[in-house]
Amino acid sequence: MYAQISNTGIVLMLEDCYRNGKQYPLDELYHKDILPLFVEVPEGIHPQPGWKYDGKTFIEPQLFGVYSRAQSLLQSLSAG
Repeated sequence: MYAQISNTGIVLMLEDCYRNGKQYPLDELYHKDILPLFVEVPEGIHPQPGWKYDGKTFIEPQLFGVYSRAQSLLQSLSAG
């Protein structure tokens, strides 16, 4: 499986290289100019669109932490 990565390191989509029950090489499915945007996903890793890729590791977003910090900021702004 391959993941297409944006220039900011975000997983845009996943590609399993199957079409109509047949597996194809990645370079037969996509133009050579965008092939560098794909990285092979290691066995046992199941990233989803929106995950971060830092060049070696897929990182699941931590939305709860962002939400908690935003909520704390709003509370401090409304109190002061």
